Amino acid sequence: MKRIFILLSALALSVGAFAQVLQGDVENDHIYVDYHENASFPGGEEACFKWMKEHIKYPKDCLEKKIGGRVNVSFIVREDCSIDSIEVYKSPHPSLSKEAIRLVKEMPKWKPAKFDNKCIKSRWRLPVKFELPQ
Repeated sequence: MKRIFILLSALALSVGAFAQVLQGDVENDHIYVDYHENASFPGGEEACFKWMKEHIKYPKDCLEKKIGGRVNVSFIVREDCSIDSIEVYKSPHPSLSKEAIRLVKEMPKWKPAKFDNKCIKSRWRLPVKFELPQ
C-alpha cells in the first residue's frame, strides 16, 4: 500500500511540473512563462537601451522639478511581434509613467518568444531610466 501511495505521489508531482507552462489570461489567451527562446528587441538588449535613449522625451514638468528615476513597465510581446498590455508597476511620477508608456508603444516590433518552435505570447519587464541632464 505504501508503494502505491509513493508511486502515485511521484506521478502527481511529475505531472504538475510539466503543467506550469501557462499563466494568466489576456483576452482569454494564455501567456507563457516558460519558453525555449526569449522575446527580444531587434539587435538585443544594448540596442534596446540605445533606442530608448534616442527616443525618450523628458517631461517638462519633471525637468523643472528635477524629478528623475526609473519607471518599471511590463508588457506583452505577441506572436505577431507587436506589443500590448503595457502597465507601469513602479514610477516616481505620473508624467514619467506616461512618457514610458509612449516610448514602449513606439518601439519597433520585437522578436517573439518561442516554445516548441512556435511563436508565443510572453510578458516582458523593462526599466525606463530618466536621468536629469547635468
